[in-house]
Amino acid sequence: MKIFSKENLKELTNIINLKAKYQKVMLLYDDTVSNLLIGNIYNLIKSNCIYNQSNINNIDYNELNNGYKLIIYLCATDNFLKLDFDRDEFINVFISTDGCVLPYCLGVNNSVDIKNCYLFLQENAIDIALSSSMCFSTFYNHIKGILNLENNNINFDFSQNFINQNNLINNLEMMQDFEFVDMDILKKTKIEYRYLNIIDLMLIDAFLVLITSIKNNTLSYVDVYKACKQDYDLLNKLYSMANNESFKTLVLINYNCLKSLCLKTKEKILNFCVCEITEQEVDGILIKLKEYSKNCNNVLSYFYLYNIFY
Repeated sequence: MKIFSKENLKELTNIINLKAKYQKVMLLYDDTVSNLLIGNIYNLIKSNCIYNQSNINNIDYNELNNGYKLIIYLCATDNFLKLDFDRDEFINVFISTDGCVLPYCLGVNNSVDIKNCYLFLQENAIDIALSSSMCFSTFYNHIKGILNLENNNINFDFSQNFINQNNLINNLEMMQDFEFVDMDILKKTKIEYRYLNIIDLMLIDAFLVLITSIKNNTLSYVDVYKACKQDYDLLNKLYSMANNESFKTLVLINYNCLKSLCLKTKEKILNFCVCEITEQEVDGILIKLKEYSKNCNNVLSYFYLYNIFY
């Protein structure tokens, strides 16, 4: 991924000439973008490509897959997250209107995918949620590896390094195989991106409650039959999880390590929890996290089974 200053959109001309000269280019924009800015971009590249544009809310996917070489995404992050198509076939140019970074560095499978990508950002912008997500995702992929009996050499660095956008993106590039499950939660629950660090904090607290409850044998089960009703697939999933003794055993034998990493990760995430949030918003997020944990097929399902988000 190459990063440019948002104040230097003239670089778009060079990108078009290098990657999509005289080929089809689509500009996807949202309602946060002025007609003046759209016009400026059109004037910059119109002579070097076959130009088209569409509001994100009215995309014709048949047209999008009709030979376009490059797509420009000019939008706010929450609107970008609503998109759900494979971007691997395109050269992707992201122009973030709100200074966020992480969503543009991930593919549709929520892992790092920065090939064939260009990102325009405001100078000196810092995506606080990126730091939080990297901390939580490091822990999440570590515990997922333990529970799946996978070998992993995940490096936990809890030192207080100077934070800037370049350092964050350089570190992100080293997380190519990580799953960013918190981003999957955002996409499926429609929680706003600005609450990502709050989600990370809630999830790390949930892991702490889960492993401590297993250690102290104080697990509390959800009312499975009331929750499942006629959903037999969910019933079978929860029944299988409840009888998975190897899960509890792996947590027990790794308890000291997991608890220590939980606490250190939480301490790190707390540094990035700077957004204002009301009690009602917290309750709303918890309800959505519970629903996600009910329907997902990853380790977060145990939060629903053991009634962590009661």
